[in-house]
Amino acid sequence: LGTAKDPQAINRMLEAAFGALESLGEPAFRAFLQDRAQPLEVVKMLRGTARAMPRVYGAALSNLRPSELVALLGRFAVFAVGARA
Repeated sequence: LGTAKDPQAINRMLEAAFGALESLGEPAFRAFLQDRAQPLEVVKMLRGTARAMPRVYGAALSNLRPSELVALLGRFAVFAVGARA
């Protein structure tokens, strides 16, 4: 994301992510910052980030090996199931 060609890319990605999070409202923003976000809020934030910066996930995922992607999806599944308990 942040490269020698575009060192500000990571800043734009963070701006898009936090803008999407802010759009969910103060309670969701606070919960996210306190590691208490619910899975649906996280998905909404990810979708909002993609709307603001459509190429962000392609760029991020292109840096993951298949095993890392599987691990990431597994951790999200554990998070989502754990939130239901």
